[in-house]
Amino acid sequence: YKIKAQKIIENSYKELSEINAKKHSYFDAYRYQQKYIELHDILYSKESDKRLKEMQVKYETEKTDKENTILKQEKQIQNIKMEKQTNLRNFLILFLVLLFLLALLIYNRYRFKQKTNKILEEKNTQLEITNKKLNDSEIDLKNHIETKDKFFSIIAHDLRNPLSSLALVSEMLDNNINILSNDKQKHYISSISNSSNNLLNLVENLLDWARTQTGKINYLPEKVDISQIVNQNIELLKINAEKRNITLKSYINKNVIVYADINMIMAVIRNLLINAIKFSYKNGEVSVSAIDNNDFIEIIIKDSGIGISSEDQKKLFRIDVDTNSIGTSSEKGTGLGLILCKEFVEKNGGKIRIESEQGKGSSFIFTLKKAL
Repeated sequence: YKIKAQKIIENSYKELSEINAKKHSYFDAYRYQQKYIELHDILYSKESDKRLKEMQVKYETEKTDKENTILKQEKQIQNIKMEKQTNLRNFLILFLVLLFLLALLIYNRYRFKQKTNKILEEKNTQLEITNKKLNDSEIDLKNHIETKDKFFSIIAHDLRNPLSSLALVSEMLDNNINILSNDKQKHYISSISNSSNNLLNLVENLLDWARTQTGKINYLPEKVDISQIVNQNIELLKINAEKRNITLKSYINKNVIVYADINMIMAVIRNLLINAIKFSYKNGEVSVSAIDNNDFIEIIIKDSGIGISSEDQKKLFRIDVDTNSIGTSSEKGTGLGLILCKEFVEKNGGKIRIESEQGKGSSFIFTLKKAL
């Protein structure tokens, strides 16, 4: 109201100034004009302040509104960002879950495939083992039949022949003892002696071999002086060698100690010496020597006989092939003694082999564990 009253006064000063100007009262007109101007300036100033304040208020209001709008927009942007982040996070989680499920599926398929392959491998292995067992059984059965056939062949022929020869010579000697000369009698008696010795050795080998096949020979290793066993066998076979003027020599020193079953090694050396005598020429030599070869003692029985071809060497130590050989005095060998030697040597942890050349003799070499 004050401003309105002042406005009325302002208008009044203006009208009074105009009225006095019309009356030519210029002094009063000027005075009222000055008051009008002063009051107008005051009112204008107040209105300006008021407008300024209003504008300031409006500005502040607009600013606040704009700030609120900006805040709302920022909040909306923030919400959109958060929504995007949430959606992205959810997408990543879903992607990882799907990836995990896919990996799990692949892993399970891989495990299943591995398990299936393992089962198939086990089945194949079992099948191979079964087939091998069947094949081995067939081979063992075949070998057993062949071995049995060979065994009966030895009994039927090689055992019968010396018995027949022994019976025939004994009968001739008995029937003609009064008319035979001393030389003839000595010849027949020598034939009986040779047949008897060969027959005895064959029977001993047959019995030993039969016991090895039935597992009735016990392996009882002990410390053995190999020179003593060799000397015992040389003494035992000296008469057989002297009949053919064959010299038996041992070059083994005393106290060459091996760890072996004494009975088995006795049989090995006896058989190898008998073979060496059988296949040596008259007036020849059979020697026995030994070599220290680290953990083993290598024993060599060498003859000066007819030798063995490389083809026949492959047949030795096998019962499933025919190894009948003719000695230097027409003696036949069955090969059973060498088979027995191989089994006994291997039973004692050693190996046996032959080195031979036709016409230059043979060397049978076998190894035995050195006694500690």
